[in-house]
Order: sequence, then structure tokens, then C-alpha cells
Amino acid sequence: MILTAQAPFAWSYAPFSPRSSSSIFPLYATDQSHDKITLAQENLLCSIQDILQIDKADWKERQTAIMSRIAQQIQEDFDASNLAKEDKQLAASTFVHPPDFEWVCTTEPGYRLVAQSLQPIMDHSDVITLQNEAESAWCTGQTSRFTYQRPGNYEVHVTDLSTKAQEIVNDCLRNSIYPWIQTAFGPFRETLHVYDALIIRYNATEAMQSGAAVGAGQPLHRDLGLVSINVMLNEDFVGGGTFFENQLEDEESFQPVKPLGVGHAIAHYSSERHAGSATLQGVRDILVIFVSGNEAAVKTAMLKQCRSICEAENDDDIVGGTMCRICHQLMAVELSPHDGEAWQYLGSSLMDFSTIPFDQASQKMVLACALSCFDAAVQLTPCDSRNYNNMGVVNVRLAKFASSVDLRHEYLTKAELAYQKGWELLTKFEQVGCDVTADFDYLTLNYGLLVANQDRFAEACSILQLLAASVDGRSDSQIAKDAYMLYSFCQKHVPQQ
Repeated sequence: MILTAQAPFAWSYAPFSPRSSSSIFPLYATDQSHDKITLAQENLLCSIQDILQIDKADWKERQTAIMSRIAQQIQEDFDASNLAKEDKQLAASTFVHPPDFEWVCTTEPGYRLVAQSLQPIMDHSDVITLQNEAESAWCTGQTSRFTYQRPGNYEVHVTDLSTKAQEIVNDCLRNSIYPWIQTAFGPFRETLHVYDALIIRYNATEAMQSGAAVGAGQPLHRDLGLVSINVMLNEDFVGGGTFFENQLEDEESFQPVKPLGVGHAIAHYSSERHAGSATLQGVRDILVIFVSGNEAAVKTAMLKQCRSICEAENDDDIVGGTMCRICHQLMAVELSPHDGEAWQYLGSSLMDFSTIPFDQASQKMVLACALSCFDAAVQLTPCDSRNYNNMGVVNVRLAKFASSVDLRHEYLTKAELAYQKGWELLTKFEQVGCDVTADFDYLTLNYGLLVANQDRFAEACSILQLLAASVDGRSDSQIAKDAYMLYSFCQKHVPQQ
């Protein structure tokens, strides 16, 4: 029985051949030494360009158009920002007082995860004002345009509150947040501004009543911006906090991070993948501020979020749409070669391109390049389970082209090891209260498919059991339906004792 594996995302063991030719795209200069592209990464990008037969003049024109659109979007976001922008002269004066802070680090030498303020950055009375105004907004049914709308979660934009509430946030930005960001993460030459600011409430009781698996929280995600600020507005709750994906590398820091008290804050790069760990009891209120600027990290985030733009520009042209995505992701990895998710998305785009009908040799080369992209992603983001899910998918695809039984077995073994690693990571995320349902669904179905297609039906049943059992409560989930169908098939073929 063969079903199609689900591949929404992106890993690999496959090395790539070194080459000496230069890349099409010039490397954008940054202030951080780790943003310099390596020779191995440069060679991989050259291989991708060669295999796809990219015309240099055409792609240079595309690159210019894309960067022009992104520059325009950044300018529009800057102009549309209604909260206080950074005042460089004020920031350089003695009138501002960024908080003392300490870094929360993993045991990996030099890896700074999040900055934690040692003093409140907001007065208690201002905290109460923001809470009361948010409460009044929620009572009228007001909500936000925030991405993750979930039962038990409430959000309201600060700019939808009163002038007084906005001025509280503006004072905090001018006197504490902008100077803090420059001290901890800078210096940034461009003027900083607020991309968005929200007050968010996590109501554990409502979340559990609605059937939430682990309480009120947010799934793993990255923010769109440069630096994200999280201010604690209350502390009468159990659970909660922010759990960072890279904490899985260090069991000593295997707890969600919270500000030290009401009015205190934490700050982290928006590109640091994290989850809102589940609030298990009570109500947790926070103020989140996404600070942006005309920096490489912001441009990279915009380049990565290209799917809807590419689909709109290319309508029903699958080849054109996929090439558009590849172009965006190539630019993203050259702009921020340290961004593991950018490499993952490039590999994912190549995976999709490999499904377009063309000769088998070309398909294999594209898949090999995708694997090399995922290998780069794993070196940079080793705790991102999506990498392992898609490494498994690509190895299964390559197994179909294997020239010998031994080589096919090698690909399938790599695929199974990757699924097992992804399973291990997702299990750890669940243990700290992170909702990873979507990632677990994809990986479980793909893992079950791999084992079932080797006629290991009892093992497949064990893998698929929980996902298949959830189908009654998730009638809108096609993955759950597919898992149930596969589980039923495997059950019928399990040898009777």
C-alpha cells in the first residue's frame, strides 16, 4: 500500500561536491561575523543554480525587484507604526535608563538565548492600566489580527487602546526598551520602530474546556521582526512562560523562561524559534512588542514568507511559483547564512520542485541538493523537528531511485532514524507544555507510511494509534483521516497470534 508522504517543511546526511565558481547573488554585508557565508555553503548554492539552469541576468532582475518590494514594505511598516520610534539623540543622552539585565544561556559556550531584565521596565500602576483597558476591549468582543487565534487566548493591539495606554507603552519604548535593545543586541544603525504590540491573555480554564491538549499557549513559531519583548503583567497563574527550541540541547535549561516579576521583561531575537508554554491554571497576561528595523534579519524573515506572494504572482503556474520560492530562499540564505530555517525553506522549495515531471537524473540531483540544504539547517537548528520529518521524506523519495537493494535499504534506514529523532524532540516539547500537534501529525503519518510500506504492520499500528484515535474529534483534519485509514489497513494485516 502506497500513500503520499506529507512534506510541509525540511535535513540530510548527503554531502555536496565542492566547486570553485562564484554565486550569482552578491553577499549582503552585515556586522556579525557569523553572517559570512562559508565556502561549503557557497558551493552548494552554485550547484543549485547550475542544476536549475538559472540565467544570471534574469535572476539579477528578479533579485532587484524582490529587494525593492521588501524595502518598500519595511518603509510602509515604518510609516504606519503609530507607536514611538527610536530617538537616536535621546538614546545617546543621560535621560534614558535601560534596565540592568542578565543573559539566560544554554551550557553551550557563548550561546545567549534571552536577555532578562533585573528591574521592572514598567510601573505597577501602568501595568494595571494596560490590563484594565485590555479587559474592557475583550468584553466588547475586540480581538487582533494576530496569527495564532486559539480557544482560551485573547489578544488586543495596543494601538486599538486609549491614548493613555499607548503613551504608557511609548514611554517604556523611549526610556527602556530601545536603549536596552541597542545595549544587548546592537548596535543597530537604522532607526528602530514597533512592527506590532499586543496584550495577550492565556486563560487555562477556557482552553481546557475547549479540549486543548496542554492548556493555553502558542505553538512553536518565529516572530516577524528584529527583537521581541515580553513584559509580565501578572503572576497569579501556574505554568506558562516562553520555551525556546534551542533549550532542548541543554537539559539544565529545560524549563520555560519567564520575566522575574510583574513589570519585568525578557527580550530575544525574533528569529529565535519558541513556543508559548501552556498555562495550566489561572490566567496569564503579557505585553508583547515586536521591534523591527531595516536590518538583515528582518529582510530575511520577509524573504522566507514568500509562498503567498509567489502563488499570487504565478497563479496556476506551478513551475513559476516554485522557482519564485527558490529565488526568495536563495536570497534569504545568502543574506543570513546562519539562519537554519532559511536553509530548511530552500530545501523544502527544492523538494517541491523535484515533484515536477522531468527526467529521473535531474530529479535525483535536485533531491540531493535539498538534502544538503537540510544538512546545513540541522547544523544550525538541530532541535527543529521539521528538519528530521523532511529528511525522512527525501530519503524515502531517493530510495525509489536506488540502483541496488543495499542502497535502497540505506536510504530507508536514514529515513527511519530521522523520524525517530523528530519523534524524540517532539516528545520533549510536549513534556514542557508546548503544543506541537501539527508537527507531530505530519511526522507520525510519514513514519507510519514508511513502516507500513515495509509490511511491518504491527509497528505501524503502534506508531499511528494515537493519531488515528483522534479522528472523531478532528473531522477537519485530513492527516488524521489518512492516519485512521492507514491504521485500519495495517490492523487487518497484522498476523493473528
